[in-house]
Amino acid sequence: MLDFFSLDQIVALFAASTMLQQAGTQSFIEPIINSLNQFVTTIAQAAPKIVAALILLGIGLLVGRVIGWVVKKVAQKMNLDRYWSRTGIGESVARAGWNLTRIISVAARWFVYLFFISAAVNVLEFTQLSQAINNVWLWIPNVIAFIIILVIGALIADFVG
Repeated sequence: MLDFFSLDQIVALFAASTMLQQAGTQSFIEPIINSLNQFVTTIAQAAPKIVAALILLGIGLLVGRVIGWVVKKVAQKMNLDRYWSRTGIGESVARAGWNLTRIISVAARWFVYLFFISAAVNVLEFTQLSQAINNVWLWIPNVIAFIIILVIGALIADFVG
């Protein structure tokens, strides 16, 4: 014997739900099962894209740090900070706790990060976000040119002065 329902009541409920299904109405459980099936299918289709995006972001983090470290070592070997700290702009930047080597290193690292973030967003197929990141990506050469002109201009101004 069952506690809440007898076997006869369970069979009657099952028979009634079967008759309702045959009459063209849905049972209470069907919409829930359909929603869960659709949810699981959507997750299963998105999972490889999410994994690929996470792998790209991990690789980008590693590559960005390595590139930043290499750029920092090259800038230190070139003694850029010695020349930069003699300029007025260099002194102002140094008071803020930055130096040219650090600025160049961080810029190179974020350049690589942005490249891999763009690739990850493309894998996830977010078109509007991808276009926004690509616009930023295309703007970066202008920033690099600005920094180079600023550094050269500051050095020339100090030399002339």
